[in-house]
Amino acid sequence: MPNFKILSYVSSSFIQNASLLPLSSSTPSQPRIIQLFTDGGSSATVCLMEINGTHFVRKQDSDKEGVNKLKTERAFLKYVQTDPDFKDIGSLYPKLLSHYENEKTYYYDMEYIHGPNLGRALFENQISAPQFYELLDALFSVLIPKGYLQKGRALPESESERYLESIYFNRVFSRIEALKKRNCFIELETSTVSLTELLNSPIVMINEEQYTNPLDLLSSLKKHAFIKKRIFPRYMGFCAHGDLTPTNMLWDSRNKRIVLVDNRGIYEWDPFYDFGKIKFALSGFYYVVIEKVTVKNPEKRAFKLSFQVNPTIQDIFEELNKTYLSFLEKLSHFAPLIEHEPYWKDRVLFVEASQYIADMPYRLQCGKSPVCVIADFLLGTLTLNQLWKQWQIHRQ
Repeated sequence: MPNFKILSYVSSSFIQNASLLPLSSSTPSQPRIIQLFTDGGSSATVCLMEINGTHFVRKQDSDKEGVNKLKTERAFLKYVQTDPDFKDIGSLYPKLLSHYENEKTYYYDMEYIHGPNLGRALFENQISAPQFYELLDALFSVLIPKGYLQKGRALPESESERYLESIYFNRVFSRIEALKKRNCFIELETSTVSLTELLNSPIVMINEEQYTNPLDLLSSLKKHAFIKKRIFPRYMGFCAHGDLTPTNMLWDSRNKRIVLVDNRGIYEWDPFYDFGKIKFALSGFYYVVIEKVTVKNPEKRAFKLSFQVNPTIQDIFEELNKTYLSFLEKLSHFAPLIEHEPYWKDRVLFVEASQYIADMPYRLQCGKSPVCVIADFLLGTLTLNQLWKQWQIHRQ
């Protein structure tokens, strides 16, 4: 990754030549592009802009699906920033400014927040591990009572199962099937890996240990009633975010607060998906985002996975990952949230593991290093095998 100070809110970003991008303006005075960023998870163009001395952030897209996503994001921001019942949630997001649409493009503008995302602040030692938890505690003191617990409802078992299938299983398998059809080959340091062959391989060797293919475990999980019920979503609440990773949290150092970005704009959601996305980032995904992973393939279906990370920083991430569930359990307002979720820890761990597999197409689409696609698969293999082992112990 280039060494620069992140000034915009976009996660896993790098600066490109901004002069090549013509952006529309609805005002006579043309805004000036200060910095252009690329986001790993969408087709949108995101940039820091300036007009008459005022800085703001613009998200723009011309792709139909991307435009719909931006409209949904903006609708959410408008809703939480204008509805009195959600003013506390609205205060966690950048202030919404103008928007513009014609037959070719759509964009919306928002307040500029000066500071890195929370993952980078932790990675660069701008905040300590205790400060990380203090910031999350302050964030959840608003998100839980003013967000997730609002308009909440317990789900009947039949609806829980349908939700699990549609949001979790179908999402993973549909993405992987599309990935297999692309028949991609990933160039590693000393070998070339067929992504389709890897996804179809029943056994995967990682750092000289043997593991079951995570897709086979997910297929088995769907058939195991005992285990499957442990990950049923049993509660739905207001979607206070929808993709709550540390890369979607800005560390506003001037005001000592977290500002959330890149909401999913869904008005009813599974809160434990958001909790799981944080653990997902702490257990290795942040290293994938910033491309600090090394994957070697000394022999077929045998891999060596490592992180290019300062050992002290890696220790901090590992300790946060180990203590994260205990941290959640101690949060104020957490008890009513888990009233209908007896297996909430399993649910958080399942989100963590399955997200690595679900993320693979995006790493291939946006990553500067295709190695990160393999890293996603290997990390998903490790976490899902570990979780499966725990479930087998519970059954005994």
